[in-house]
Amino acid sequence: MKGMTPMMGPMGPMMVLGLLVLFALVVAAVYVGVRFSRSAGSGDSARAMLDRRFALGEIDAEDYYERESALRSTTAGAGKRRDGLAGS
Repeated sequence: MKGMTPMMGPMGPMMVLGLLVLFALVVAAVYVGVRFSRSAGSGDSARAMLDRRFALGEIDAEDYYERESALRSTTAGAGKRRDGLAGS
């Protein structure tokens, strides 16, 4: 074992600890990224959800157009204030 040298003496454990910390940071970043992308994806617009339900056959055309009309009237009124003036 004369040819083998110790892993840089006292710096060896520090390097291993540094790599473990780096690995933990990468895992944490991936976890946060996945959680953020899932929560952002679950906030689909009501229109997209309605389109998806219609495409999957969960609702019929009559129900689709009724709900779509309700969504249009809701989003059209979203910028109006109670006093009839346009929102800022």
